[in-house]
Amino acid sequence: MKQDFSKKISIVISNEIPDWKAMNAVGHIAAYFGNKMDAVFDTGESFVAQDGVAIPRNSQYGIVVLQADQEGLNEWALEMRSVTDVQTMFFVKEMIDTGDDIELQQMLDVQDFKDIIFYGVGLFGGNEILRGYTNAFKLWS
Repeated sequence: MKQDFSKKISIVISNEIPDWKAMNAVGHIAAYFGNKMDAVFDTGESFVAQDGVAIPRNSQYGIVVLQADQEGLNEWALEMRSVTDVQTMFFVKEMIDTGDDIELQQMLDVQDFKDIIFYGVGLFGGNEILRGYTNAFKLWS
């Protein structure tokens, strides 16, 4: 199968949280898209080393991780909640605070979207569209 270079995953993470929380957010956002995307995730079963050992293929789509300060990320999340031309995923503080989905829902039941603290926001879609949404952010470092 030919690789599709026209799409990618862009993930914007708060640069004000500890690295372990940032990596957790990136992992969950990337896993979400791998599970939910309508497009074919990879280009085959595996790559094979010279000695015949199979290495599972990764996503055919690039994954770019960007950073924003907490206030900027929260404001941007408010903008991204209504976009319809890309897939979105919002990773919120409570997703780290609890591993229990019922408890997580109870925590969100008492908050409006505008009051939630976002640790990360992911987008999956066309490269040019994502560039337009994320051009204000710098690469994670």
